[in-house]
Amino acid sequence: MIEIEKDWKILIFDMILPFEPVGFLAKISKVLTDEKIPIFAISAYSTDYLLIKVKDLKKTEEKLKVLGCIIMEK
Repeated sequence: MIEIEKDWKILIFDMILPFEPVGFLAKISKVLTDEKIPIFAISAYSTDYLLIKVKDLKKTEEKLKVLGCIIMEK
């Protein structure tokens, strides 16, 4: 049996991250953790992704903007 949990939105950090930065995802996850926003993080070769519950999306976007992230809808 496969269980499916719906109502997640994917956020893509649309940039190429070099391997040198330490703590990029840690900083983001800390800010969201402090707000009690659960995340599911995926790191790929040069980009990171966050899965956020739809109900937490607005608050997440507000917190990411404070960190300097630009939010764009596709």
